[in-house]
Amino acid sequence: MIVFSRYARSEVYLAHQLAFWARQVNFNLRTALSYSAPAFVNDQVKRAHQSLAVTEALANALLYGSSELVTRATLKVLPVVAGYWTQYACIPGADFYYTLAECEAFNDGILARSGLLGAFQQYLTTAATLLAPLDADPGYTASLTTGPAYLSQQYATRYFPPVLDRYSDALLNSSLDTLTAFNALNLMATLLSIVGLFGLYVAVYLPLVRRLDREIKQVRNLLLLFPDEVSRNCNAIILAGREMVQDGGSVTGSSSVLSGGNGGRGAGRAGPARPVVRRK
Repeated sequence: MIVFSRYARSEVYLAHQLAFWARQVNFNLRTALSYSAPAFVNDQVKRAHQSLAVTEALANALLYGSSELVTRATLKVLPVVAGYWTQYACIPGADFYYTLAECEAFNDGILARSGLLGAFQQYLTTAATLLAPLDADPGYTASLTTGPAYLSQQYATRYFPPVLDRYSDALLNSSLDTLTAFNALNLMATLLSIVGLFGLYVAVYLPLVRRLDREIKQVRNLLLLFPDEVSRNCNAIILAGREMVQDGGSVTGSSSVLSGGNGGRGAGRAGPARPVVRRK
C-alpha cells in the first residue's frame, strides 16, 4: 500500500506538471517568434527544446509508466482514465475555456475523435515544425494569429488544461477509492480476527479451563477424605499430591494434606515416614 500511495501521488503531480510544461513550450515559441535579437531568440529556442523534451517525457511516463518518475502505465492499469487519452477529451462544463461544440469542432474534431493522445501528438509535431526554421534562422517570423503558432497556442492554453485537470482528478479519485476499499478490508479483517479469537476462547479455552479446574477440585476433595495423619505418612498419597501440583501448576493444597508436618514449607515436601504413636 505504501508503494501504491507513492504511485498515486506521483501520477497526480505529474498530470499537473504536464499541463504546465505544455504551456511553457507555447510561451517559449511565441516569445522567440515575437523578437528579432538573435541571442535572445536563440535562448528562447533552446528553452523551447528543453520544455518540449520535458513535456514529451512526462506524457510517456503517465501513459506507459516510468520507474524513474514512479508512475504506472495508466493506459493499462487504470481504464477509468484511459478514455481521456484514447477516446473523448472534450470536457462538459468547461465554459471558461470553450463550449462543448467548439471542442468537438476544433481542428477537425481531433479531441472528440482521437482523445488527448492524438491531440498531444499533433501539438508536439506543430511545435517541432515551428522550432526547425528558428534553429536555422533566429530572424524567422511567423503569424501568431494563424497557422501553426496559433494552433499551438490554442492547444496549450485552451484545450489541454480542462482535460488534464479532469485527468488529474480521475487519478486522484481512483487512488482514494482504492485506499478506501483497502481500509474497509483491513477493518473487516480486524473484526473477523477479534470475533475468531472470542469464539476460540468460548469454544475451546474456556471449557478446557473449566474441565481442568473441575478435575483439580475432585482430586483435592478425594485427598481430603483421608485423615491428616494418614495423608502425611502415606507415600502414595504424597506422590499423588506432588504430581497434582506439577500437572495442575496453580493448585494450592492445604498444608495439612501436602506438607510434611511443617505449615510454613512448600507443598510437596514431606518428611520421612514416622510411626504413629497412640496414647494409652
